[in-house]
Amino acid sequence: MKPITGLLPKILIVLCLPSSLTGQWKYEDDVVVPAAVIKEFNAMYPTARQLSWTSEGGILKANFQVDDYFSDAIFLQEGNWVETITIVDERVLPRIIFNQIKEKYSSFSYFDLIIRIDAPKTTRWKLIFYYDEEEITLNYSDNGTLISGALEDK
Repeated sequence: MKPITGLLPKILIVLCLPSSLTGQWKYEDDVVVPAAVIKEFNAMYPTARQLSWTSEGGILKANFQVDDYFSDAIFLQEGNWVETITIVDERVLPRIIFNQIKEKYSSFSYFDLIIRIDAPKTTRWKLIFYYDEEEITLNYSDNGTLISGALEDK
């Protein structure tokens, strides 16, 4: 097999490399992602796939998938990670939280939405479900402390 020569391989190499002069990557829709953000993202989510970036007001948001879950990771331009919001299922919800809900809402059957919010040094959970035709929204810390919402006696 003959090696590929000419202008095409040189163009492909240039298109595949980040700009070493600006230290940035350019994504779809003309979103420019600084190299520091890419480095932090890749360190945190090495198996991410279906990655796309958006930018608004100096905040960069990576939308991606890891395993069965879709997430949005928020970064500052300097590369600092702010938080990651992931829609998850009941399998990853801490048992202490699930048990509190089952205790107070005995006929509860399923969650409409479970969101895990990871931030530096903390994880929070937002749970949405219906009970007696009323939408219930509860926010918990990772250790099972109710942050907001009400566990009413039903």
